[in-house]
Amino acid sequence: VGAAGAAVLAMGYGLAAYGFYDRFKSKGDSGEPGDSEAIVNWSGTHGCTPVKLHEPETVEEVETLVRKCHEQGRRLRPVGNALSPNGIALSDDEMISLSMMDKVVGVNRWKRQVTVQPGCSVGRLCAELRKHGLVLQNLASIAEQQVGGFLQIGAHGTGAAIPPVESQIVEMKVMTPGEGLVTVTRESDPEAFRMLQCGLGMFGVVCEVTIQCVPAHKLLEKTFTLTKEEVEARHADLIRNHKHIRYHWIPYTDAVVVTTCDDLTAWNKLGFGVKAAKSKYTEEERLGPLRALALEGGARKAEDLAGLSFADLRTMLLESSPLDVNHVRRVNEAEAEFWRRSEGHRVGYSDEILQFDCGGQQWVLEMAAPAGTLAKPSYADVDYVKELLEEIELREIPAPGPIEQRWTASSESVLSPAASEDPSEVFSWIGIIMYLPLADVGMRAKVTEAFRGYAATMRSVLEGLDAQEHWAKIEIPREGEAADEMVARVARRYPVEKVKQAKRRFD
Repeated sequence: VGAAGAAVLAMGYGLAAYGFYDRFKSKGDSGEPGDSEAIVNWSGTHGCTPVKLHEPETVEEVETLVRKCHEQGRRLRPVGNALSPNGIALSDDEMISLSMMDKVVGVNRWKRQVTVQPGCSVGRLCAELRKHGLVLQNLASIAEQQVGGFLQIGAHGTGAAIPPVESQIVEMKVMTPGEGLVTVTRESDPEAFRMLQCGLGMFGVVCEVTIQCVPAHKLLEKTFTLTKEEVEARHADLIRNHKHIRYHWIPYTDAVVVTTCDDLTAWNKLGFGVKAAKSKYTEEERLGPLRALALEGGARKAEDLAGLSFADLRTMLLESSPLDVNHVRRVNEAEAEFWRRSEGHRVGYSDEILQFDCGGQQWVLEMAAPAGTLAKPSYADVDYVKELLEEIELREIPAPGPIEQRWTASSESVLSPAASEDPSEVFSWIGIIMYLPLADVGMRAKVTEAFRGYAATMRSVLEGLDAQEHWAKIEIPREGEAADEMVARVARRYPVEKVKQAKRRFD
């Protein structure tokens, strides 16, 4: 945890919702508030004290700022809502936030396209689109990102036939130091378009984007648990037959929570197969395993747990002893039982169904690996997770649930972790997690150290699969050799010379 992040936590800052980075006056050597404004990402894992945070309200103001910075050799870094776990947008140089440029410029219902400024949140954009009978093709678990960051960072949802979100872009307007305001489309400048789609903010400042949408629609979501053996037996059919699908593998158990989401069929629309069956379990019974664990030892009373959700209870349990392997194993077993008792289905609009609670502040690492095609899945991704689970048990890593696995089609974007010239190729996105206690700075540091070991294990197991970290979750190792290997892996995965050429042109 960086100094700024630790300072925030020590001061008692806890963010209550996604979509807001914390800003506060930094302290000088005397401990008194200084003149600089510090920024910390949502998880409190990275912070910075920029020379200045610019918040322009118009394209003209962006143009003036970019031009002056270019002429004077000043570094400028775009930032969205600072949700990225690795703080990729944070910089101690100058930063530019587009939060004041948040307008939905226009909606073309006939083309099913929307033009929007980068500071608009994904959630607010979805609400506006709903008025016009439209929706984004896919979401990335949450909707609190700014559109600019959502499209520039390689965000993705799930669905083996659906590419990452940058593929929804039709047109981009980017303010660049080298060429001023450039407008790029697939047709006008295909090479530049593919480079800027997932540009990471390193070629210029996105000022406006036109996105291809789809008709607003409802999804039927089903949640059920399988064993590892059952997942392996049914995997090919599961990823082929479902529009959206994710697996949540729970370490130290044989449970895999499977969630599928599909368009309503004509049969469903007539009311068949969508009525919620009466659950075998009450809410009290579903939460029972977690509550029983929380009440052990007598430190808590039943009334202390009133109103706490599954996520609340899991956070409470893990915070009490996050690095005790036996304790984490018991929490995972309780979580697995909760999901067994929670099997069922629900119906809702896609922009509601595709969002889910990712938990509290956390360290995460997610990597994308080729997984064959829908016609011929390689099964390397499933085998990998099974091997990772074996390593977790062998090394006694205090790994909480879940290990999340999702799939996308390949991306045309040069810098996407799912980049491929083969449009039929499928990529599996695999993520690990450790939750961070909010108030205990010392324990946060210990969890951070433990997560570094966990992440190293994940990378070692993935070796040979041509896997690459998600840009928002890549962490530079502290050790020189490991850092060198990461740089080499990135260089093997991406066309570095083409990136340099684009930098020379635009930056």
